[in-house]
Amino acid sequence: MVSDYGDVNLFPPITRESSTFCSDTRKWDMVRRLMDSEWFSRVWVLQEVGLARSAVLLYGHAKMNWAYLVELMLIVASRVDVASQMGTVKSGMFWDLFEDLWRTYGNAISWRNELPLCKMLSCNEGEVSFINILNDGRTYKATDQRDRVYAFLSHPSTAYGVEKEKRLVLANYNLSVDEVYLQTAEGILENDPYPWTLLTCIDHTEDSLSLSGRRPSWVPRWDEGWRVYWLGYPENWYRAGGTRPTSFQFEVSRAESSLRVTGVILDSIEWTSRIFDSEELLLETQQKEAPLQRLWEELESRRGNAVYGSSQHEREHAYSLTIAAGRAADEGPAEDNPTLHSAIYRAYKEILRGQRVSDHETEPPSSAEADSKCQEGTVSPRSLKLEALTYISSHQRRAFHNRRFFRTRKGYFGLGHMTVKSCDECCLFRGANVPFVIRRVSADNNGQEDSIDTQYLLVGESYIQGVMRGEIFETMDAGNRDGLVERKIILV
Repeated sequence: MVSDYGDVNLFPPITRESSTFCSDTRKWDMVRRLMDSEWFSRVWVLQEVGLARSAVLLYGHAKMNWAYLVELMLIVASRVDVASQMGTVKSGMFWDLFEDLWRTYGNAISWRNELPLCKMLSCNEGEVSFINILNDGRTYKATDQRDRVYAFLSHPSTAYGVEKEKRLVLANYNLSVDEVYLQTAEGILENDPYPWTLLTCIDHTEDSLSLSGRRPSWVPRWDEGWRVYWLGYPENWYRAGGTRPTSFQFEVSRAESSLRVTGVILDSIEWTSRIFDSEELLLETQQKEAPLQRLWEELESRRGNAVYGSSQHEREHAYSLTIAAGRAADEGPAEDNPTLHSAIYRAYKEILRGQRVSDHETEPPSSAEADSKCQEGTVSPRSLKLEALTYISSHQRRAFHNRRFFRTRKGYFGLGHMTVKSCDECCLFRGANVPFVIRRVSADNNGQEDSIDTQYLLVGESYIQGVMRGEIFETMDAGNRDGLVERKIILV
């Protein structure tokens, strides 16, 4: 199909009745069992297969070229209609590994050139940072937890300097795990073009030592697995830290293992929902349980201050954007085309009620470029139903997995890490693309809240509706501070 259509996005809609794709659930269960194999769980395997000239997968008495499995996973990850029919087969994991790791090794002779989609995606010459690769590796196992860093040191992203003659990290097994992770964090802050991405990769467990003050909360723990899908990757459209070219200001104190950053405390969290799981946001589950409709009803019943308008329609529109982390079908800002987004949200609610979507065709993705291409006939219009399925199966599930919905005292809606609590504070760091949730741990100056020496734990990244395009810094830079103060914030 890739050879026939040239682009996965140009495939015709795929249903269980389609003859173009296998709909036998027993066969997909076999794929799931294969993907759960122990072999796929080892961190060193990722580098070995990425550097291989060719690879053959042996499974029992069967064998096949490795490229065929990767090609299948890339197709499933690219098409929400396929994924919604086949269920979870870890296709997103393969997409991230291919995009961030395997295609970027630069070995000219590779299994990546054997099949059309792999070959097409390998032509992407975009650079990948070391933080992306470390983030991808969190899912995998390592006997020595230092190898979660050291297993990837042959990747080009670890090289820096005028002639790329230096390495961001050097393997040293005399260092402890904590020392390796702190050293790696410093290297990323000092050498990555987007140093704030280090902080977006914070993903604490609920009982993490990092949240009890026993180790730095701002240093990612690559040995604690993953819980949430990454919001703050640099390619995303978010610009919460301002739209002007501004460097992210930081200072590391090795003596205190602390990080000083420049930011604004926007508000404190007044209320949080329970923790959500992506499995309960599958289409069939939403049709039975309607968890996000119940969340909206609970939010309205607890209505307090509001920054989005006084009418229910305005508040629900803000809510509908928040539960998808502001993403449109093309991953751009959904708020750029409110008419299209409202139509998708209506279609979503009709699907949950089992009704036929009232308007099957609408304009293509919301960006001006996509609209222009559609008018030229180079992009096929998406069906409204497919847009709504993307809204459910991709955007909502990624936004909510192991996160809580929250509302601040001023009335902002947001999504935060599973470990956020009421009274945590929402902070914007100048130059970073997403807001963060921080937790006050101490204050000098007799406990005064405006003390410059107040220390905070970094709880994690967040999405806050209405501040993701630099609105707060733009307003402050124009002289309207509304009580907001830019200050040095100490993360410990």
